[in-house]
Amino acid sequence: TFEKNEKIRVYEATDVTKEVEYCVWQINNLIRENGLRYRDIAVITADVETYARLFKAEFEKVGIPVFADNNRNILDNTFVSLLLAILALVKNDYDYQSVMTLLRNGIVRDYLGFENMETDALDTYLYGCGIRGRSMWSKMWNGNKKIQADIQIVNDTRTRVIEVFGEVTDKLKNAETVLDYWRILYDFMVEWNMSGIIKSEAERYETEGNPVVKKEYDQIYRI
Repeated sequence: TFEKNEKIRVYEATDVTKEVEYCVWQINNLIRENGLRYRDIAVITADVETYARLFKAEFEKVGIPVFADNNRNILDNTFVSLLLAILALVKNDYDYQSVMTLLRNGIVRDYLGFENMETDALDTYLYGCGIRGRSMWSKMWNGNKKIQADIQIVNDTRTRVIEVFGEVTDKLKNAETVLDYWRILYDFMVEWNMSGIIKSEAERYETEGNPVVKKEYDQIYRI
């Protein structure tokens, strides 16, 4: 279960420079007060172009060593994109694009039981029928002679989608605060052993000789 703690904080600054200064202050505080090492800390942003120069200048000013990986966007991380896809599924009420983006996610495909053949069959049926809306997913779908898709596979996949994502999306739809969203997503991550999945992904990238992405997966879940 999710326990309330101070590990997740939301800070709103007046401008980008103030954001960077606050992050640098927090890093120094973690080193000084919590006994962390610089290598234990990561700064992640979806807008590297805007922030990289400012962080580099601030880090040099206070003597913080830094390794910058400017080649990967955090949104390319399959774990992060999974969480964003779940939120999009709620926002767009199970429309075709949101469903397929979610099911084509690498973690969903490789760890949550959605094989390509099943997803392809569902893709064909959804696109052909134009099905949209969470309520539609709780009903048995009938075959359509104009659509070349195995209705048994389609319905089995529909059921699996609701088994995995139905509860989390229903709860997110009624969430009101940032804490509500994080609690719901945290419970989902625990239920489906995301920490174990991310560890497996990190080990895979290490085996493939990709230490940068391996380190990213080592750190991403803790963040």
